[in-house]
Amino acid sequence: INAEYMGTASSQRDFVRDYLGPRLRQDHPSVKLMIWDHNKYVGKMVPWVRTIMSDPDAAQYVSGVANHWYQIWENEGYNFDLMNQTHDLLPAEKFILSTEACVCPFAPAWEHGEQYGTDIIGNLNSWSIGWMDWNLLLDGRGGPNHVENFCEAPITRKGVFYNSSSNGRLRDDELQYNAQYFYMGHISKYVLPGSQVIHTEVPQPDDVQRQMPLVSVVAVDRPDRKTVVVVMNTANVTLPFVLSDNLAGFLQTMLPPHAIATFIYHSTPI
Repeated sequence: INAEYMGTASSQRDFVRDYLGPRLRQDHPSVKLMIWDHNKYVGKMVPWVRTIMSDPDAAQYVSGVANHWYQIWENEGYNFDLMNQTHDLLPAEKFILSTEACVCPFAPAWEHGEQYGTDIIGNLNSWSIGWMDWNLLLDGRGGPNHVENFCEAPITRKGVFYNSSSNGRLRDDELQYNAQYFYMGHISKYVLPGSQVIHTEVPQPDDVQRQMPLVSVVAVDRPDRKTVVVVMNTANVTLPFVLSDNLAGFLQTMLPPHAIATFIYHSTPI
């Protein structure tokens, strides 16, 4: 339920408790109900969740907390600390899920891939169980969109959909793969369902909460007993990088400017 349309936290709490929650449980018991579903706003997200989850009669219907990323376009920063604070308010069976992100207006740039990577990695390190793009495929204008709110997508078609002569089938040469596609792929291709995020320590000169960090890292243990480490460099220079694992040893390498890299290895005996 998007908070923007509910007015206040108490309104969403009462709606969930008295109307939506009981009806969903009766008619669609498998449907997951998420609250907030808005940006990671300082002073808003955590109090909103607290208001609802502190009422047991409302909280029983809540499966998790959804969040977006658009506060970064309002100079609020990525605000991953709010995810950690939200997690502390939730029982173990509740989850956090990042449910929407995109870049508007339509103006493809490599930096937008880095912004995706920063948000995905930061959210996974801050208890999010996943990350969802708003649009995986759009046309060459960033639409179609009935209000002309044209946006980017990881994949865009060269042209507009309604002028297609291919009867709805798109050839690969009609598609443009933008930076977001490759940054998402470094994570979605290798961080498999059922993976467990593990703790990492990264020396960081920048304030991770208020600006894009120079280096972002997420590490997971996969169900196939492999460890995956995704590392991202947003600096304009090559950075030396040492990957150290207490069980597997260490690797010393270099990260080129504005690069993302994925490392896969066995951290436990096969």
